[in-house]
Amino acid sequence: EYTGSDIKALRDRRRMTQEDLAAFVGCVVNQIKRWENGSVGQIQARFLRKLDELAAKPALPAIWTPELLKELRRKLRFTQADLAKAIGYEISSVKFWESSHRPAPGSSKDAMGAMKALDKLAAKAGMFE
Repeated sequence: EYTGSDIKALRDRRRMTQEDLAAFVGCVVNQIKRWENGSVGQIQARFLRKLDELAAKPALPAIWTPELLKELRRKLRFTQADLAKAIGYEISSVKFWESSHRPAPGSSKDAMGAMKALDKLAAKAGMFE
């Protein structure tokens, strides 16, 4: 059984919005909101199966280290320019992230889009399955 905080933690671990989770489990967004607020008693079995499926997947990295970025590029056979284009950043940013010990792409709101793009590329490469 999942508590509201369990569902939110699971969603956060996969960097999913409530909309993303609703689409994944096959329900409406308001249902996710009710689960997370504890407004619903028992969750239907079909939704529990989808939550279990998501919970079984490894967590996404909290940060993209230079090593993870290089591994992602290697698996996708991407150049730094390819990766920059795929996530909507300048090649200079990718070069900086890979050569420093600072996490990529940072923690600004705009960086979350790049993090999600990196996550999608990692899924395509089979990195966190």
